Amino acid sequence: MNTAELDKAVASFNDFSGVILIREGGNTLYQKACGLADVANGRPNRPDTRFGIASGSKSLTATAICILAERNKLKLEDSLALWLPDDCPPLAVDVSILDLLCHCSGLPDYFDEDENVDFAEIWRKVPNYSMRSPADFLPLIKASKAHPERKGLFSYNNGAYVLLALIVERASGESFPKFVTDAILRPLGMDSSGYFFLDRLPENCATGYIQDEEGLRSNIFEIPVVGGGDGGLYTTAADMGRYWDGLLGGRLLGQEMLARLLEPRIHVENDVFYGLGIWIIKQDAGILKYYLTGGDPGLCFYSARYPEQNRDVTFISNGEFDDFQLSMILETAILAK
Repeated sequence: MNTAELDKAVASFNDFSGVILIREGGNTLYQKACGLADVANGRPNRPDTRFGIASGSKSLTATAICILAERNKLKLEDSLALWLPDDCPPLAVDVSILDLLCHCSGLPDYFDEDENVDFAEIWRKVPNYSMRSPADFLPLIKASKAHPERKGLFSYNNGAYVLLALIVERASGESFPKFVTDAILRPLGMDSSGYFFLDRLPENCATGYIQDEEGLRSNIFEIPVVGGGDGGLYTTAADMGRYWDGLLGGRLLGQEMLARLLEPRIHVENDVFYGLGIWIIKQDAGILKYYLTGGDPGLCFYSARYPEQNRDVTFISNGEFDDFQLSMILETAILAK
């Protein structure tokens, strides 16, 4: 891997602010931190800076559900009505936990990415600081439009993962952040990671920034104050490496349940499939990569494990840029002999 060429490629993204980490077999091949975590105070991003990863968090929600299934606290085939009898959105009677995990429920979504492009618009109507638990999202979900014609088809649904977080709470008897912390983060040594409140961030967190006509502004009014199951985890690039190692290494789930989570279960487009909370590129030769991705105003995240090469790459940013192009540049470097 030519690190000089990678440095040059990364430098071509003038607006990139964040951290890039490439590993092989758990060993660092390439690491770079760019930009500022706190523009007002000139605090630079460091390799151990914590960033929000938006929808990249969905994998942990899915893994939490699978852990509870292994503990016989629930079944993936259970109906939503069984777990949320008083909180079901319309048309939820025949929807299973598995449907929620695969984005094929047809249920209302408080932010339908097929119909909306401005996530921040929601919080101009409902104060983002009022979203302090998964249950706080329910009125938004219930007030949204259902799409029964999408049942059984892939249709990305943020609200479905909020409902999954509620099921985690009902099945475990604990808050969603506490269960994920105790069942996933601490066992894997992801000690820098957590579901932190935006108005109460711990040290070494990056502020998310949005570029507008007047310059950079923070995203503090553009995202929920804490994640509701569909997003919200703060983590580091190194902790994401620990997540891949622990998840795929069988430290969180037994072989059978892990196989269910990683199965290319529903076709999205071309060679893209979706498992349980995880994206998958499947080719004739087998699995090219498992990957997680996320984006919110002021946040951009991508992390992938290439099983044949035993390599993984993570980049986390507290800004907005052409993340797909960067992911392809890094993929070329990873697949190079």
